[in-house]
Amino acid sequence: MGFTYLWIVAFTGMRRGEALALTWDDIDWNQMTISVSKAVKLSSEGTYVGVPKTISGNRILRFDNMTYKVLVDWQTKANPEHRFMFSQKSSDKPVNLTRPEKWFHAAEQLANVPHVTGLHTLRHTFATLAIENGFTPKQVQYQLGHSDSAITMDIYTHITRRSSDDIGANFANKIDNRLN
Repeated sequence: MGFTYLWIVAFTGMRRGEALALTWDDIDWNQMTISVSKAVKLSSEGTYVGVPKTISGNRILRFDNMTYKVLVDWQTKANPEHRFMFSQKSSDKPVNLTRPEKWFHAAEQLANVPHVTGLHTLRHTFATLAIENGFTPKQVQYQLGHSDSAITMDIYTHITRRSSDDIGANFANKIDNRLN
């Protein structure tokens, strides 16, 4: 369960609660899309399934062939009686909001990588890599469910060593090409 959850978050940029609220009905296998329309939230009375953080949080996300395989594999192992993809063993309720953090830290240890702040790092990484690989800020804004691309650019994208190294050479090449 943890592997599939972390995969979904890493390859879609979904928020923690949005991924926890996914049901099997949210998957369109033919179109290879996930409908994000709800999120697991915390209140003084406990956890509940509510609307996404913003109106823009309602969105349809496409997934790739590898994610398709991960989802199919998880569906064969998941409790067929439960509609939530990441449900508690004893009931058809989403797992506790703290569980994904435990999965994330267990994956860090297994991969023997340095400890990072937490699960939300996957969302930052998704945004940064998407921008670095040529996706527009508007595309990434939609994927993350933000109402404004400025939020995406200001908060979730981080300059990487590669993009920092590339800017000098690429800028000079683009200017040089226009002058010739």
